[in-house]
Amino acid sequence: MSNQFITINALLSIQHLESSDGISFSGNSHDFWKFIYITKGSACIFTDMSSYTAHAGTLFLLPPNTFHQATFNKESSGAYVFSFACNEHSLLSFANQPILATDCEKLLLTNAISEGKQVFLHVYNEPYFYGLQRRASSPIGAEQLTH
Repeated sequence: MSNQFITINALLSIQHLESSDGISFSGNSHDFWKFIYITKGSACIFTDMSSYTAHAGTLFLLPPNTFHQATFNKESSGAYVFSFACNEHSLLSFANQPILATDCEKLLLTNAISEGKQVFLHVYNEPYFYGLQRRASSPIGAEQLTH
């Protein structure tokens, strides 16, 4: 039996979104989790429950079947979005609220993003793309580190 706090059943997508002109992404909902990490600038995240402004260094976790949309502010803004399948109800206590990442968490996220780029083809500014295409070769263990 595993003593892991969170078990990710499948990583569905890693997206890199950037904007310098206040781009807005129309809303949707889906049957998987979405983890948003604001890397620079800020974004407004709207859910069916509330709206939040998330600044660089902020994490935001959206549970399955939550309607959401995002608008980047007019300054240069960016985010990484991880979509994944997970049956952990313990994540609900972190969902639908901005969480300011510690320096240690930022380093872990930066490493996960870096490992993910080595394993999967990079998706840039395609907010509705779901699916991962593995690279022909990647370092041993890089996919596990990304999870």
